[in-house]
Amino acid sequence: MFLEWDSQIGLSDVFGFVGLLLTIISLVFAGYQFRKSAKAQKASFLLDIIEKFFSDESLIRIRYRLDHNKIIAEDFLREIGVENNKDEAALDKLLYLIDTIGSLVNNKVIGIKEVEFMEYQIRTIMEHPVVKEYLNRLDPTYTQFLGRSAHLEARELAKQLKKKRR
Repeated sequence: MFLEWDSQIGLSDVFGFVGLLLTIISLVFAGYQFRKSAKAQKASFLLDIIEKFFSDESLIRIRYRLDHNKIIAEDFLREIGVENNKDEAALDKLLYLIDTIGSLVNNKVIGIKEVEFMEYQIRTIMEHPVVKEYLNRLDPTYTQFLGRSAHLEARELAKQLKKKRR
């Protein structure tokens, strides 16, 4: 009834040990491949964002107009909600793109370091007086329906990038 220690190593013991060793090696290799694949997916995603950010005509146009103060705040803000307002549609598209990036950072899909190269673009957009006023005008509607400020992820991303620089 008692277990007895057998000090002899048989062929089945050797095969069992080799099998265990191969399993461990396979798991380590699978983990390495998974990490490598995750990095490749992040890189691909970031390239897609860069492509959209710098090749989409409406985004280029609105960024240029903001950068060079071509948008007159009073005119832009007066025309909010007007049908076929190209500037508002482009700004919304731009804000949702930055929201997406912010959401991915907040959910730890990508790190803040991975979007630092876009800091200038993100911060200049989010800190622009016209954009700030536009967001302030959207806040009551967002708060009513979602219980939070408009484009919160974009705002938080800009804050994180600014804080990281300090």
